[in-house]
Amino acid sequence: MVYLLRSNNGPNGPWVLADSTISGSGGAYRFEQFSNGNYSVKAKPSLPWNGVNGTDALFILRHNTGLGFTLSGLPLEAADVNANQLVNAADVLTINRRFSNLLSSFPSGDWASEVQGFTANGQPATRNIRTLCYGDVNGSYNFSTARLSSRLRLETQGELSSNTPAWTWPIAAVDRQELGAISLVLGLPEGLTVHKVVSKIPVGSMEYGLSGHELRIIWHALEGYTPEPGQVLFELEMESPLSASGDWNPGQLEIKDLSELADVWATPIEMGILSMPKFMKPNLGHDDLQIVPNPSSGEAQIRLNLDSQSQQINVIVRDALGRIIYSELLDEAPAGCKALNLPSSQWGHGAYSVQVSLVKNGQPCLLHQFLHRVN
Repeated sequence: MVYLLRSNNGPNGPWVLADSTISGSGGAYRFEQFSNGNYSVKAKPSLPWNGVNGTDALFILRHNTGLGFTLSGLPLEAADVNANQLVNAADVLTINRRFSNLLSSFPSGDWASEVQGFTANGQPATRNIRTLCYGDVNGSYNFSTARLSSRLRLETQGELSSNTPAWTWPIAAVDRQELGAISLVLGLPEGLTVHKVVSKIPVGSMEYGLSGHELRIIWHALEGYTPEPGQVLFELEMESPLSASGDWNPGQLEIKDLSELADVWATPIEMGILSMPKFMKPNLGHDDLQIVPNPSSGEAQIRLNLDSQSQQINVIVRDALGRIIYSELLDEAPAGCKALNLPSSQWGHGAYSVQVSLVKNGQPCLLHQFLHRVN
């Protein structure tokens, strides 16, 4: 929709609606048979809101703090998503919430339009009207080409497992590079549920939201953050029924448009890469156990399945010299699956002997003894 506005008090308004029309599919429009005078034109696309993610939020944050960017003209108007004539941190937070599907609309509406003025004097006048989605200050979405597809992919690195319906799925960095913003839009397959997302990045602001089978995560930090390769950025607290397929891998998550990494200067990385381990649901038999992950770079767990109640479970960990560095004694454990946490992130790199023994009906039983490596 294109509006023709007329002013009876000179080129600066106030403006009164004189006519309106709908453009063609290519954006062309035309007004005819209007008298000479002072006019302006503005547009209101009837297209979906799109193109806004964490990169735009970081751009606005840098403008607000005066560190790196100054918005002006139409991008400045598009940054005012709260429609209060101010561009500040409140607009950034509002963008975070709408990207995360926690808000359905902006107070400003969806589209910002230039207002092109002209004086009619009997001659044809041509005016090109620029528009931006509110929040899309870097102009990544437009009518003709839509937005570029996802600039991010997930690699499969490592494995983890759980014999319980609830488990934690980490998203980690692959390369050592300075990040300013992370935007993730993930389509979840049937049978997989996300209950919570926890940021493991010590700086910045993170928001997430779920809408149906779509998970959105947005993070940005004015000061930026440089993770080490393999460092966990987010943890997804997951659930999948024990009856569901045993394995989940990152390739089953649909990486949707707007997913991208950006550097500290709010410049999108051409193709960002993050990683997730393959999740395998072990089918433990009676009195079976395993340690996951093994090797580990942080905390690990002993997972065991008891065929009957045990009066005691005793865990002893020894280093390469045979010294006991950790022990735990549980007085009573019911039958079924159980997870015991190992504080392996506190141990140095190397190989460790982990011994698990049970007492059943007053009789000791060495259930398992195995080697655990900490990287």
